[in-house]
Amino acid sequence: MDEIDEIPDALSTDELEEYILYLNEIMGDYERFINNIGKNGLSAKLMLNYRDEIQEILSLLNHYDLDLSKYWNKLLKLDQILRSKRSTVVQEIGRKNFIMEQIRKEPPKNHWWWYIDRSIPKDPPGFWDFLKKPEW
Repeated sequence: MDEIDEIPDALSTDELEEYILYLNEIMGDYERFINNIGKNGLSAKLMLNYRDEIQEILSLLNHYDLDLSKYWNKLLKLDQILRSKRSTVVQEIGRKNFIMEQIRKEPPKNHWWWYIDRSIPKDPPGFWDFLKKPEW
């Protein structure tokens, strides 16, 4: 799903139900990724993409008379786990991948999950790191 820039004129009941079904699906996927932090391997970055999708859909659905509190509450709990395990997430995804995505996607600052690498101190240089070219 592409980023939702505008609010659709008026979604039908069927369309709203489709969004809710999709939201349930991606919330489940996000929860599985969160519960497997440290074991996600190469697919770990997808967790952040799912978080984007959830944000976009909830932001869209907020314009309708729907009770989304259970979704926001669940998201808050999952985000708390993500924050508490941010060191593992940064290690699993890799700092360079975070930087690459920040450049490629240019996520807004309120999409904090794309910037959690900045809240973790960099590893101290290893004994032989003086031989490496500096990162500019």
